[in-house]
Amino acid sequence: MQEMTLEEIQEALNARRDGLARAWGYNASFSVFALRITSPKLSGNFHLHCRACSRVEFDMSWEQPRIVIERVDNGYAVRDGTHLYVACQTVAGHYNVPPLFDAAGRADEHS
Repeated sequence: MQEMTLEEIQEALNARRDGLARAWGYNASFSVFALRITSPKLSGNFHLHCRACSRVEFDMSWEQPRIVIERVDNGYAVRDGTHLYVACQTVAGHYNVPPLFDAAGRADEHS
């Protein structure tokens, strides 16, 4: 599988600005943070994975995410107003990470 470019990741985040962002996982000992973003207008989900994090601040969930990823000297800064700030060395994006849910919020049995 080919890695997404920063521009492709930002496009995927922008396409879900009408949706919901949820902190999906954080492991302090491994310095890894995962964010799940869904949209009522798009099927599936999009996950943003941040690794080698030196600073992580986040709300558990928020509506209408406006996530911006910026290159900085030591990696990346991932921000969304007062909802999110992550300083990390790598970012990656992934579509349709299980579990998947249908429009009614039920788990898709095939995921």
